[in-house]
Amino acid sequence: MTVSTYISPTAKLIIAGFFAFFNYAIYDTINKKSSRFKTWYKNIQNKSPNASALLWLIIIGGGFVFLQIFMLILSYMAKHYNGMYYGNADYEQHLIRQNWLFFFIALVPVIIGVAGLKFISRPDSPASASYLANIQLSDSAASRQFYRDCVAAGITNADTPSGKARLELYARKVGISGTAEQLAAAYEAGKRGLTADKDAAAYSKTQQEEQAKQVENTQFIETRGIQKRVEICRYNIQRLDNLIKDLNKHLNQVGRGMDSLKGKETDWAVAGGVASGIAGPAAGLATALNVQEKNRAIRENNNMIAGLTNAMIGPIFNQLSNARSEKERWEQRLDQTSMTLMEEQPAENLMKALTIDIISESTSVTGAVTVKLQGRQNKSVTIYGDVDAVVDGYIRVLVKADGRTVAQGNYVLPFEGAANFRADVICIGKSPVPTNHIIQIEPGCLWAVEKKV
Repeated sequence: MTVSTYISPTAKLIIAGFFAFFNYAIYDTINKKSSRFKTWYKNIQNKSPNASALLWLIIIGGGFVFLQIFMLILSYMAKHYNGMYYGNADYEQHLIRQNWLFFFIALVPVIIGVAGLKFISRPDSPASASYLANIQLSDSAASRQFYRDCVAAGITNADTPSGKARLELYARKVGISGTAEQLAAAYEAGKRGLTADKDAAAYSKTQQEEQAKQVENTQFIETRGIQKRVEICRYNIQRLDNLIKDLNKHLNQVGRGMDSLKGKETDWAVAGGVASGIAGPAAGLATALNVQEKNRAIRENNNMIAGLTNAMIGPIFNQLSNARSEKERWEQRLDQTSMTLMEEQPAENLMKALTIDIISESTSVTGAVTVKLQGRQNKSVTIYGDVDAVVDGYIRVLVKADGRTVAQGNYVLPFEGAANFRADVICIGKSPVPTNHIIQIEPGCLWAVEKKV
């Protein structure tokens, strides 16, 4: 009996990789099961960006350590059996010495990784001092994470003596060296940082909403005269057409999904007849009764599914019906628009026919001013001498301070024109609006369109 110790380099890498994966699985299990280890390692990661590299050094180096242990076991087995049967184990002895050498070489990165993590975790390490300085900066990610960890540990303030005492206990637990004042400063820095993050998120969200509203208010600002109404009609027809397609698609998906849950009944007479022919009349009768019972259960299940289907598709049918009706109205408007009269008149004269009230104004965190307007046409306007008309086009809302415009917003009048409208006009400037400002409404581009009864 002989034992071979030859393993190809590729096979060795595969074996080492398997052991490394095994090491990672052990780490992952401990990290999930042990809250103490998880807190310890998380704190090390916070202290130094090299923590992950050191951990992987241990995992991968450990894979090669286990490989060499495997090779040593194989070498000792070869020496024993080959020496027993052939009386010559010199070559195996040479391999044992070689594998011991490789074992100690593979052990070096593991020792470095373990020692490195241990050193970082010490409260008096340079990484700890650097981390303590870093978490006292409100603009650092570390300060935010420190605050989150403290809150998770039940520390809700750092102002009271008990809060500072809890901070010191927590710092000792996770290996942070610092005075009560330093830890309190870090806690407050993280709190300020997270508050700033929330403010920035709120700012961004408000800014996006204001920009979307501004786009909505000025969607058809470049279109003039009757063509503006044509574009509004076409836009809404297309919008509703897309909605109808989506609702039909959703309706079909629900129908197919619920139909797939329904069962199919079996012909009890055929099933009973087949059983009777094979096993006799008694078996046929029993089979027929059994099939009828199964069919009854299937019918009850199908009726329940049908009820659920109706409950699900009912609201979709209502939306579909409303969308089709609204689309028809816009198609009728588009048809009427082709025979609608329009006349250009001085914008200043048309503006005098309108009464526009400023309901309220507010300044957001972005500095934009939202002006709520309510307007109506309170004077008659005629075109071509005897045709009643309504003012159409767009108006400008100006925010002025010290005689200059600091913010501006435009509002395109609705399809019906200025007969009666409400609007939230977003006025955006390049800088924050002063508190001592005034709101001024001016005509943009206005024209008169035949009024339809």
